[in-house]
Amino acid sequence: MINLDIQTKIDKSTELLDEARTFFEASNYDESERCASEVLALIEPFAERDDLGEELDKTSQIYMIIELLAHAYNRLQTISSARLDYVLELKHADTALKYCERIGNLRRKADLLSNIGNMYRNLSDYAKALEYFQLSLSINEEISSKSGIANNLGKIGQVYSNLSDYAKALEYMQNALAIYEELGNKDGIANNLGSIGGVYAELSDYPNSLEYMQKALAIYEEIGSRSGIAVNLGNIGIVYQRLSDSANALEYMQKALAIFEELEKKDGIANSLGNIGLLYQYLSEYAKALEYMQKALALYEELGSKSGIARNLDNIGSTYAKPDFDGYDPAKAEEFLLKAIAIAEDIGMKQSLYEFHKNLADLYKLEKRWEDCQIHFEKYRRRKRSPKRGSQGKCQPHGAAPSKPPSVKKLSLSSEQKPPPRAMFST
Repeated sequence: MINLDIQTKIDKSTELLDEARTFFEASNYDESERCASEVLALIEPFAERDDLGEELDKTSQIYMIIELLAHAYNRLQTISSARLDYVLELKHADTALKYCERIGNLRRKADLLSNIGNMYRNLSDYAKALEYFQLSLSINEEISSKSGIANNLGKIGQVYSNLSDYAKALEYMQNALAIYEELGNKDGIANNLGSIGGVYAELSDYPNSLEYMQKALAIYEEIGSRSGIAVNLGNIGIVYQRLSDSANALEYMQKALAIFEELEKKDGIANSLGNIGLLYQYLSEYAKALEYMQKALALYEELGSKSGIARNLDNIGSTYAKPDFDGYDPAKAEEFLLKAIAIAEDIGMKQSLYEFHKNLADLYKLEKRWEDCQIHFEKYRRRKRSPKRGSQGKCQPHGAAPSKPPSVKKLSLSSEQKPPPRAMFST
């Protein structure tokens, strides 16, 4: 027998979750969170009732309640992900998974496992990211979800790209692309074209990189995806930056920033500001660089994004550490760089940590603080993803006989040789 009072709450919860999705897609995370939280208040008290039918009966009220709760926690997980609050994201995902398992909802379970994989990838924990993407892939293969399989393959390809295994990255991305083309899923096609373009950029094959990114951009323009357009404009800007074409780089990055501002997509705005700041740093326009980096930092602090905060603290610190900057300030540089390292260690940003230690070692070298320099250089060497040197390097005073292999001195390129900074691709 149907409980009418509970059915009213179920119907209201369905409406609230529809509203939560609309607010989320508009990047209004506070209102989306409010709607999802209202659902929990409405129906979670009934989740353990044993008089509302069988949990595995899709027509029963208890099934509907548990499915809605899984949906609500899934939404809270995506909100936490957008805010880059990884601790809360994992907590909500785990709760959603438990509800999915109670009613055997494999499709949502696969999506949640993939989302957890994304979280670990953002934290640079690539082993765990692969583990969760593979778990999701197994379920999608079991339920014959081609779109789910394609999504997993593309994500696994991105992890292999992060691991610098570009052959595997391209293999997985091309397989994902083929499935999306078979399905006629233009968003999936564009996403993977952009990802393949990113791999070619890492391989320094910039003509192929631009070709794939431009194809992705054209599809996003065709389907009217403003967010997709912004992501690819920004990524194309990064490729031009690596080509030392600063004029084109700035033009594309500013176009991306304008769209993200129009969409009020704060994470995209922050990433674009940070990348423009790095471009100005490369151009030795340090005051402008700091202006953009500080704006990016403020946004990441507002979002509670620890990874974004850490990256921009490092960027600001490395700017104050530029000896040709009129505002060269080793004390400020050290303060910002140490804060970046502390946050990165706290949240496990493995890939970024080696770069942060390298920047601090370079600062200590400039200041002739040889012991501190050696400590952070060794941390840089230990953390570097694929170290090419097998023995100990050393920080040494100018004029001292260098040891072999090369010392920290050789890791710092001259101004004539310096490469463009490693701006952050969006995915």
